[in-house]
Amino acid sequence: MKMTWSSRKGQSRRLNNDAAALAYAGDFLIAGIVDAQVQQHRLMAF
Repeated sequence: MKMTWSSRKGQSRRLNNDAAALAYAGDFLIAGIVDAQVQQHRLMAF
């Protein structure tokens, strides 16, 4: 299987957190994908 993941197409980020998980539950495969943006505080911006 070939998969493409696009995150907020057209918007760039300096920091982000992405995660993927696979789990088997009996005869089933459970997949989870998380794409979370990390907010940067103004005082920490360079």
